[in-house]
Amino acid sequence: MLEDVIKIHGIPATNVRMIGSIRYNSIDRKGLPDRSGFLPHLGLDPAKKTIVFAGFVFTFQYFEMLAVYRRLLSENVDCQLVLRLYPNKIFMNSVYIEPLMCFAETLPHTYVSCADPHFKHGDRNKEVLQVEEEELWALLHHCDVLIDYYSTITLEGAIFDKPCIRMHYIAKTSGAYVRPAVPINFWELNHNKRIMSYGGVEVAYSRGELIDLIKTSLAGPERFAEARRRMVERECGSLDGLACDRLISECESLLSAERGQIAN
Repeated sequence: MLEDVIKIHGIPATNVRMIGSIRYNSIDRKGLPDRSGFLPHLGLDPAKKTIVFAGFVFTFQYFEMLAVYRRLLSENVDCQLVLRLYPNKIFMNSVYIEPLMCFAETLPHTYVSCADPHFKHGDRNKEVLQVEEEELWALLHHCDVLIDYYSTITLEGAIFDKPCIRMHYIAKTSGAYVRPAVPINFWELNHNKRIMSYGGVEVAYSRGELIDLIKTSLAGPERFAEARRRMVERECGSLDGLACDRLISECESLLSAERGQIAN
């Protein structure tokens, strides 16, 4: 954020005060539910390795992840899967969501988590001003590997020191297209390039690579731990829970200085 403020927004470095991320300082990691109580509540097994897939608006990615999960089970990898659905209204109200959720429910030890807080309870047409976070923080706390698609959840996973893999491929379809699908190159966005520069995230370019990286991450979760720590330190600043206090202090200081100028 500091680099963005100075380089992109052109604010002089002398005018910037670092208070830390208010959102991430608000995470009460000590107050999160324990694994033995939280996972069974979702129908999951606390003894199994837990994979969280946080997808984007591409429906095929979720079905692809279910195919990957079935391969892992067929290869006797003792794991379970959580699909975290992206809170985009068009995506969540599409014809694919119900078949996706129904298919997921047919697989053993699989849970679908909705980032849209209105999807299961309330008006589905309400815009998502803030994603569901209570379940999210607990999932990241208790999962063993996180898979996403160039998302800010990469940083959130690093806060919980979880291995992260980015799914960077489009599964082949049956054809009948003029040309293969070409996604927007999210990986070229400044914040994604910066996240990748820390060296704490791996990228899978095919189903086989994704499966191999999942196995490697489950077997050695400490890999790239130092890079993840460095990422969190650079992107979030201090996570001591005092960001709001620092914000108030800075505001009071500025108000006091402004009153002093007016008095003079």
